[in-house]
Parts: sequence; C-alpha cells; structure tokens
Amino acid sequence: MMEYVKTLSQVPFNEPANYGTHACQLARLHAAGIPTPPSFVLSTAAWEKIVAQNRLRFKIDFILHHVHLEHLATLQNAHASIRKIIMDAEIPQAILQELSEAYESLSIAPKSALIDEVIREEYAPVVNLFVSPTFVPIAETYEGFVQNVHGFEQLLIALKEAYAMMFSPDNIIYRSQEKLNERKVAFAVIVETMLPAHATVTAYSTDPSEPDKLFLETYRGFVDVRDAVAKDFHYIKKDFLATVKSQVVDQPTLIAKQEDGELALVEFRDGRGQNLNEKELLEIGRLAKKAEQTLANPVKCLFTVSKGAFFLLCVTPYAVPNVGLLLASTGRDASAAEPVTIVTEEHIIVPAEEPKAAATAPVAAAGAAMDDSTKRVLANAFRLIYKQLARKLEAAGANVPATLAEVAAACMAHGIPAIDLDKIVAIQQRFDAGDAIGDDDRIEVLSYLNDLLGQ
Repeated sequence: MMEYVKTLSQVPFNEPANYGTHACQLARLHAAGIPTPPSFVLSTAAWEKIVAQNRLRFKIDFILHHVHLEHLATLQNAHASIRKIIMDAEIPQAILQELSEAYESLSIAPKSALIDEVIREEYAPVVNLFVSPTFVPIAETYEGFVQNVHGFEQLLIALKEAYAMMFSPDNIIYRSQEKLNERKVAFAVIVETMLPAHATVTAYSTDPSEPDKLFLETYRGFVDVRDAVAKDFHYIKKDFLATVKSQVVDQPTLIAKQEDGELALVEFRDGRGQNLNEKELLEIGRLAKKAEQTLANPVKCLFTVSKGAFFLLCVTPYAVPNVGLLLASTGRDASAAEPVTIVTEEHIIVPAEEPKAAATAPVAAAGAAMDDSTKRVLANAFRLIYKQLARKLEAAGANVPATLAEVAAACMAHGIPAIDLDKIVAIQQRFDAGDAIGDDDRIEVLSYLNDLLGQ
C-alpha cells in the first residue's frame, strides 16, 4: 500500500485535508461514471514531507511576513523567492519511489477499450498536473496546472512548478482575503495522462444570470492557458438539454503538439464554423449537469474531446465574481466593490466577507512596462465588458459584432446606454497595440466594468 500516492478510485470523497478539494470532487465524479483520463493523486502528506525535510516552513513564513498586499512588487518578490526555494528543494526518496511506480503504471495499457483507443497512438506517459489544494481555490485561473510533461525527470520539475504557482500574487491575496492560515493549507497534486485533444470545453453547469441554462466555451486544440485562442459560446437549456443560443467565431489559431512533442500556438486553417456539433454540445451539457447534481453545487468543468470521446480533466465549484480584486491589483482601495452574479472569468474571484481597505500604492508611470499578471487582468476585463454589452444587444434583438469598438457603435445605434464606452475602446486599442497602460486608465477600465456588472 502506497503512503503518498492513490489512484483516483482510491481517493476518499470526504478527505480534502488529505487529497485536496479538486481530487475529492474528481474522484466522486469518476465514481459516478463521468469519464476521466488515467490518473493518480499525490497526497498533501507529500507536500508536508517535502516542506519538513527541506525546512521550508520557516523560509516561507519569513518571506510572506514581509509581503504588503497593497504593493504588487512585494507580492511578486515573494512569489519569486518561494519559487526558488521550492525548485531547489529535494524530494524525499520515499515519495520519489512511489511517484516513479505510479508514473510508470500510466504507460501500461489501460483496461478501458475507449481510453486505449484514445491514447494508443501517443508516446505514453505524457501527463498533465493539477494542484488540488485543501481549500476551495480560485475558480477562474489555470495556476497550478501544468500540461504536456514528458518523462519522469520533467515530472519532478513540473511538480515543483505546480507547487510554486500556489504562491503567486493572486493566490497569496486570495488566501489572505479568505483568512486562511498559511501554516494550515496544503497541496495535493493530480497527475493525469494527457490525451490527444480534438477540442477543449469549459462548461459552467449554471449560468448565474440565467439559472435555467448552462454555458459552454469551446475551441479546437489543447487547453488554452493563456487565453490566446478564439472561442465559441453556447447556452444550453438545462431541463431538456437543448441549445438555445450560440455565438460562433472563426478560430485562426489553436494550441497544437509539434513534431518535437512541445505545444505551440499555431495557425489553424480549418478554423471556420462551429467547433463541436450539436450532439457533442449536448453530451458535454449532460455531463456538466450530472456533475452539478452529483456534487450538489454549480461547478466549472474542464473537458477534453478526444476522438469522439469526452473526458473530465478538472472540476471547480463556482465562485461569485467581483471586480474588487482587480481593483486591488492596481494598488487602489477595493473595499467598496459590490458582488455580482454573472459567469465568472479569469482573475475575478470572491472578495473577503469583510474586505480590508488597501492603502494606495504609488501610481505607475503611464509608460511603465506591464507584467503578465496585469496584462491578463486587463484582457479579462475587456472580454467581460464585451460579453456584458453583447448580452444587452442580444436582449434588444440586435446582432452582436465581433469587436468591442463595433459593439460600442451598435449600442449607440440601438439606444443602449454606454456612457464613456468610447474611452474604454480607446484604452483597449492602445492595449492591443502593445502600449503600456497606466494605473489611471486601468482604474477607468475596472471601474467601468464594476459599474456594468452591477447594472
């Protein structure tokens, strides 16, 4: 009997302290008959053993003690420092032995004829990693997800990288807001066989703005962690599983595997038309609905579509989105932000029940370079603004254009209030051109989004 590693079938449903929330929920859905890739789970005991053997606890505590949540630079420095000590840490021999055995077992031909058909052409085992923390994690990020890992040595590196992602600025802020004790949180890791992906689907089992519907984002290729790929949107009636509304766009690029085995964003010449047919959409809808019923909670599910088969990669409970953290990321006070109830997006998470006012950080110069986290925040904000205005146009019976600038013009033509939207469009155009966006403009975008979500 292994001490640190369990198969998905062996993970108890009610032990998130030992296997994390993701793993326990995925195990429950696996037992309910929702297909998952061949997988195993490295328990939280492994993380605690690594921390103890390398004396990381004092180092992590010391680094986090010098963090000021209102100053992004201290958060970034903490992340870099903690990542370094994790990457330098030695993994205990007992964990290495169990990991090696479990990893090799993924290369053994599976008993399922369906899975065998899917993976037999791949060089196995190639795996994905998902961190499964002991708390309910941020629902809308891919932090803690590492895909396309080849070989055991790379698995060990990816494991450390996944652990380190849990100390990103977003995660540090989130745990502080949720009043989670850093000494008591721990991380399990799900290791899954990476299946060839015809398409990827993010399924929201309930659209909070329309609870009788579920919402799907679909695109061709492997998981798009950087939000670089155009996606189709579909609304499905939950009670009788019928597609009631779709927004289909051309997909000029996709994440694909290259000859050297690495993933890359490449041109997709067949990207016109709907990514999945009606039968496939309804099957994904059925599985998402079943996941919600099994877990008795609305969930976000990540599926891969592989040679006509559907596999659940990860499941996360819904979080009610709020722009407060986005405002906090600029160093401004976010305590007045009000919660809203719409489909969640990356980096928009639940605020603390009693949010503390953040001290104002120094305002960045207008020409200051933006880090990747800030770019993601702005990109997500522009996308959410587009989605909310698109819904207003649809409600007015109007066609929805492809760009925010065109949506702004359409809103004016149909008498839909969109005060100061021209400013947001101008900021987006500068952002798309690669110009750095200063704090004042970021506040303008996020405040506009906050007002829009509150309507």
